Amino acid sequence: MLVNTVLSFRMLKGALQALGLRPTDNEIQICIQRIDTHDTGTINFEDFVSALAPKLSEEATDREIRLIFLAFDRDKDNVISINDLRFVMGITGRAHSAEELDAIMKELDIDGDGVVTQSDFFAYMKQMY
Repeated sequence: MLVNTVLSFRMLKGALQALGLRPTDNEIQICIQRIDTHDTGTINFEDFVSALAPKLSEEATDREIRLIFLAFDRDKDNVISINDLRFVMGITGRAHSAEELDAIMKELDIDGDGVVTQSDFFAYMKQMY
């Protein structure tokens, strides 16, 4: 489940770069310090969502959500497959087990067809924010 995911400095940097962002190391460190409610030097998914939710609810447009979707859709077939997810999650620098990837897919795959369509992804992003 995404809620149990913990992001270290390196993982957060990789995830942001996978989304096409180029933050400096200092910007990432400041971000972690502001979000890290448990003083562990890492941020969990819940903290990450809590920090981003106000900004995303105000500023996220369908275009931005689509750009995020496209960053995950590595083979450009208009769905996020388990292989796409494995590749993008691998960029974070942490190997994810098959069980973790399956849990993430189940959470994102709103209609249960085994892939994350744009509709699934938009619905998930909108319900999160």
